[in-house]
Amino acid sequence: MQGIKKLGQPFHLVHQRWLNLLKFLTMHILLLLLLVCLPNSGHTALRPPVAITEYSLEISFDLPRGKIHGQAVIQAPPGQKLIIHPGELTLTKLTENGRRKAVNRKGRPLILVPQGPVNLTYEGVFKNSNENRIDNDGLLLQEMWYPKVEGFCRFRLTATLPAGFVAVSEADHIIQEEKAGQAIFHFDFPYAIHELEGISLVASNQFITSRTNYKGIELWTYFLSEDAPLAAGYLKKAKALLEKYEGLLGPFPYRRFAIVESALRPSMAFPTYVLLGQIGLHQKDLEISPLDHEIVHQWFGCAVFTYYDQGNWSEGLTTYLSSHMQNEEKKQDWLYRRALLADFQSQVNEMQEYPLRKFLESRSASSRAIGYAKGAMVFHMLRQEVGNQAFFAALSQFSKNYQHALASWSDLQQIFEKVTGRNLAWFFRQWVDEVGQPQIAIKKIEVDKNNKEYTVNLVLSQEGKPKRLALPVTFKGPEGNSDFQVELDRREKNYSFRLNFQPEAVVVDKDYTVFRALLPAEYPPARAPSLYIGNVAPNSENISRGIQRLFNSSAN
Repeated sequence: MQGIKKLGQPFHLVHQRWLNLLKFLTMHILLLLLLVCLPNSGHTALRPPVAITEYSLEISFDLPRGKIHGQAVIQAPPGQKLIIHPGELTLTKLTENGRRKAVNRKGRPLILVPQGPVNLTYEGVFKNSNENRIDNDGLLLQEMWYPKVEGFCRFRLTATLPAGFVAVSEADHIIQEEKAGQAIFHFDFPYAIHELEGISLVASNQFITSRTNYKGIELWTYFLSEDAPLAAGYLKKAKALLEKYEGLLGPFPYRRFAIVESALRPSMAFPTYVLLGQIGLHQKDLEISPLDHEIVHQWFGCAVFTYYDQGNWSEGLTTYLSSHMQNEEKKQDWLYRRALLADFQSQVNEMQEYPLRKFLESRSASSRAIGYAKGAMVFHMLRQEVGNQAFFAALSQFSKNYQHALASWSDLQQIFEKVTGRNLAWFFRQWVDEVGQPQIAIKKIEVDKNNKEYTVNLVLSQEGKPKRLALPVTFKGPEGNSDFQVELDRREKNYSFRLNFQPEAVVVDKDYTVFRALLPAEYPPARAPSLYIGNVAPNSENISRGIQRLFNSSAN
């Protein structure tokens, strides 16, 4: 005590300082422990729990009135809280473990910690909704047509319809029976589905079915009677596509796959089946139908769900693996990439642009250009960055590791880093979290001749916030070309090249491998009517390819 007083400060002040120091150290120790205990930010996936809620649903319909009648039995793991959202449905009866309970007002969620099975009876009317429709000719149900349980569930669905109807839902196995003039369908889908995805149902009294088999996978078509002759071609195409994508992405995730014609909706994918809108279905050339795109969604978007809270990665990836690869097989991928760049440049201005991570769905031409066009270009640049073998190895691992989970951009990054052994944070930050389409220019060229060798000094620049760009540079000569790869990571950078011929022109990024702004001379005179599906026809006009400069000219 005396020693403290010798410091010339009152005891209570010294004591208070010690207390403040202790609080400071305690706070930082707790913060450190918290950071250690927090999940790794690179692992943001939502995965199904080991014990999962079982959801059995039986439905029937009053087709003339557009009405659904449903009975649900929900069995949660012991002690697990159930949060049930009825939406606009009307709950008519609720029992818990056999005991009748009051039904909440319409639209309010039910919050239960049940001691046994929960039984729900409900009704709903769907006539003119964009997402749900019930009428005498058929039905399409995909949004809040049954009470949804928060989290993951495993579903069993039984649908009763008038005789002559054929129904499709998510299922590895479908049993159909006829009873008392009615068609009854039992759908078994033995995988977890998150509430953000849910299950769907399509039915029609006009469907003609055809089927075949691919390596134990049942392949089906459900086409309206006038389009039934198209079935053989689509089944053959489906086989070829499954073989192709299994070679790239790993085994097909289901035991059944169906192609279903839709007169109500554009093309879209659900686990185990796809809807093809009639415009897409009637393409004379199956190469430009949406089938490739929707089949890739069976791996990415259906088996590996999109964690929309963290951004939609699946549309860009699916576009790249379907349409881009179609054009790649025809040696026209550079044309396709140019079309993607042109579409982004024409549809997205600085006021409309937002980071790719914030893209959720296509609601406008600008949002589609961000999610699909830029997204596809980002995956192309990632493939160039890590190499072909590592790229597809990572996607195959991603499909395997996150099956039936909601996965994010961060999960993709983590898989690619694990497969390649590289830190790719800069890549995902630059292209997924930041905005901007770099404008690249050739600022200066100088050529020095020494005997038979030529030294070219080149200055490249980019406008805006500098990005790290991998740029192909090609020098054209009288008898051939010489190709180089450079990195432009500053606003302006000098390079030196040695050639054994006198260059006539230099071209930067002639194959459109980088997400960048096109020069006026590169811009195609007319964009393809559908950039994201199928092939892009070559333009017959003489268009400058890449950022070019002649050595006897100062013009780009």
